[in-house]
Amino acid sequence: MSRISIKDIITEEIQTFVNLDDCKHRVHLYDFLENPDQGEYGCKMDTSGIMLYFGLPFVLSALVIWSGLKLFDVNTLLTSMSIFIGLLLNMLLLLYDITRKYQRSNQTDTNPLRDFLLKQIYINISFSITIGILTIILILLAPKLPSSTSNVRVSISSLNIDILCVICTSFKFFIYGLVIMFVLHLLVIVRRVYYLTKEEFEGEKRGDL
Repeated sequence: MSRISIKDIITEEIQTFVNLDDCKHRVHLYDFLENPDQGEYGCKMDTSGIMLYFGLPFVLSALVIWSGLKLFDVNTLLTSMSIFIGLLLNMLLLLYDITRKYQRSNQTDTNPLRDFLLKQIYINISFSITIGILTIILILLAPKLPSSTSNVRVSISSLNIDILCVICTSFKFFIYGLVIMFVLHLLVIVRRVYYLTKEEFEGEKRGDL
């Protein structure tokens, strides 16, 4: 099971949400990245960012289900997710190639901020691909559920619960949540690629990465 475990990807993705602002008053950004003294990058975890990118999607998903809205067509979503996953896989290989070229050509001239961003983007892309694959799996499994739920009920205390309805709603909840999370992490990737490119053109960049 270790070959298909996504535990490390999820753990490292959460660790990318660090608050560099917490350290700027203490050290120069480059020195800070070269000599971390508090965690992997010398920064505290950005709890607000973690809540935004991991908690908010499922809050919005619950609101969508409660309101009865249908956000997208299943076939359209499957096609879109497949295209994005393919693009992200290509981007992952491209990023690996860029990293190898930097290592071969700049053995003495290191750039801590660039290395920092490349690693964060690599982790973000890996996590987004994982989320996309999980979403596709849930979408493919969801239609397999029986459409009729009239004969599958259970009574708990005074409640009459429709089991299959609960299962279908649970699938919708996780699908909507993962799709929203996927989109948010795409924005994270775009932002970090933007800063990486800007760093190459302008040199050192201070800011929330």
